[in-house]
Amino acid sequence: MDGLEQQHRDAVLALLNTGNWDEKQRIVETQHALLLTDEADRVLTHMLQQYQSDADTRKLQQHRTLLRRCRKIGIAAAFAKRAQHASQPNPQATAERAQHASQSNPQAALAITIQQWIATPNWDESERYLQQHPELLTDEAQQLLDQMLQMAQQLNDENAIRMFQQHRTLLRRCRNIGIAAAFAERAQPALPAELAQIDPA
Repeated sequence: MDGLEQQHRDAVLALLNTGNWDEKQRIVETQHALLLTDEADRVLTHMLQQYQSDADTRKLQQHRTLLRRCRKIGIAAAFAKRAQHASQPNPQATAERAQHASQSNPQAALAITIQQWIATPNWDESERYLQQHPELLTDEAQQLLDQMLQMAQQLNDENAIRMFQQHRTLLRRCRNIGIAAAFAERAQPALPAELAQIDPA
């Protein structure tokens, strides 16, 4: 095993051995150059072939899926989606955690709300979620989304950058012209450049 391969393996092991999901996200953000790679995926696949117990297999599959999703939709969105999925069996507990977070750290609660909004599976769900969470239309939410975008830019996470920029633009339009109008505008296909230049009769 060469030095670079060992670095990938060490990064994967550090992720697996961390029990706290917030800490896992920090590890992926700081070690993205090692973890969000084909080599890290091969390390996890090799581990899956070695370990036989159901618990180990589930854990390895969970982390391999998470890292693949991070590569596809961005780190923040992937972790938000995991948290949303994990909370689905017990909505009451989710509500209690959200209430506790809003009381103890309002900014953290708002960050969770933003991540859950970004992780909605389609634009119809995104619009409904935004209608249910007017706090996303505040200056505080806009500033927090700006910070998330800056973090993604520092990490050179192209998927996350694109997703944060897209949602930031949409949020600004919602604040300017209203949620329904902004989503209707987003759904309209853009005119081809040669048609857009034609003056109306």
